Amino acid sequence: MGEKYLVLVVEPEDTSGARIKQALAKDRFEVVAARTPRHAVEIIATRRPTLILISTAYGPQSSYRVCRKLAHYGFAVVLLEANATRETVTRAVRNGAVGMLVRPLKKEAISPRIERVLVRAGVSLPAAGEQPKIEFPEGLDSPRSGSST
Repeated sequence: MGEKYLVLVVEPEDTSGARIKQALAKDRFEVVAARTPRHAVEIIATRRPTLILISTAYGPQSSYRVCRKLAHYGFAVVLLEANATRETVTRAVRNGAVGMLVRPLKKEAISPRIERVLVRAGVSLPAAGEQPKIEFPEGLDSPRSGSST
């Protein structure tokens, strides 16, 4: 396979995004980061990510809404969560997520985990030129205050 999987990381802080980028750089992945869901939409408008990782730092309700919307358009979405429980994982899957990565992320575990999620989701490289129009509700660009994720 000559092409790389495009992974979009949507998160208000650069910490996890940088760690994910470093972990996947040597593999067959290209990682692009967006600090806000609005910025993510701009990226999605020009490129179709194979996988989208979304932080729950924007608030669980917002994260689940975005997850449902993206899943509706055929995107594979994984939530990034610091305090994952069986209930939060179940809720994420019910809202369209194909998985959840639990923080803190260990650099050596990121690539194998992403590969397993892609296999489980049956994700293949996107067809060129397929770019759906996606509109998100207002107020999704701000992380919730006091967030530990």
